[in-house]
Amino acid sequence: MQDNPEPQSSSGSEERYDRRGEQARRWGVLLLVIGVIWLVFALSARNWPGNFILSTAERSQVMLEQRYEASTVVIRGVNDQVQLVGIAGNQVEVNALRRGFGFTEQSASRALDRLEVQASLADDTLTLEVRRSPWNGLSFGRSPYVEFRIGVPEGVQVQAELVSGDVQVEGVQGDLTLTTVSGDLTATNTSGAIQISNTSGDLIVQNHRGKLHLNGVSGDVQISGQLDAPFVRTVSGDVEVDGAIGLVDVRTISGDIEINGQGPMHLQLENTSGDIDVRTGLMPGAAHTISNASGRIKVRLAANENLRLEATTTSGSVATNIDGLALERRSLRGTLGTGETRLTITTASGNISVETLE
Repeated sequence: MQDNPEPQSSSGSEERYDRRGEQARRWGVLLLVIGVIWLVFALSARNWPGNFILSTAERSQVMLEQRYEASTVVIRGVNDQVQLVGIAGNQVEVNALRRGFGFTEQSASRALDRLEVQASLADDTLTLEVRRSPWNGLSFGRSPYVEFRIGVPEGVQVQAELVSGDVQVEGVQGDLTLTTVSGDLTATNTSGAIQISNTSGDLIVQNHRGKLHLNGVSGDVQISGQLDAPFVRTVSGDVEVDGAIGLVDVRTISGDIEINGQGPMHLQLENTSGDIDVRTGLMPGAAHTISNASGRIKVRLAANENLRLEATTTSGSVATNIDGLALERRSLRGTLGTGETRLTITTASGNISVETLE
């Protein structure tokens, strides 16, 4: 007769269960802390939709219009809004509206009191700076900010430096330097030299006459007008250029590039991931390059009797409607006339099409 086996102890399984329960509780606490941190940042963001519900009270204060004679205007702010408008005369007109938000009228007034607009004039330069007093407690809802409306006479230079505010420009006839980390930039009916630097936000420039230089990271770019040698560098976003002359230097990593115009343009286009679409005339005698790593390239050219073309793709097809060029499966080569205008097109993965404009 066999002895009865000794009952197995359940202490081991209970211990493992306790450990699993402790791990679950720790993960739960960690996720709760992360959720609270995310909620605080979300509620503090000016553009978060919930802030319009949380900030039930709003206070605003209009500042008296000030006029200055200056050749340069410098604006510094954080999440403030800047509108630049071209005006006649020789005096800069400054209008400002302070806006504060909160749960109650008192809290909105306290938020409003945190803002101060300081104006100083030295060496023919007007500096407008938004100062914010320290805030010790938590701030929920929309952050207070200042709305500027600045009248800019012809020939006055403007520099705007913001963190998360938007800039709108209408009819300014002078050089502009616009900088924002996270905000949209819009300019219409302008002339002069424009320099733009942004990290995240869309850029729209319509009917501009003059030079344009852009360094961006993330956001779509749309520029049009009588653009003189536009220069564009961006990481992520589509780029559209309409109406340029001279050197068109555009580079992006992720996004489509579209170039439209009658030219003559000197093309220097480079992309990593995205399509390239060109419709223009080429500058005679220049060396043009269009390169892509992954994406289609379509080029439609005005008639050019002195063109030397070399187009190659590693993985893709090649097509053309131009007579006199040698078409192969992965390449298109040939010389028309003297060949003084050179066009080199390369892509690793994508189709290439070269046609004449109808």
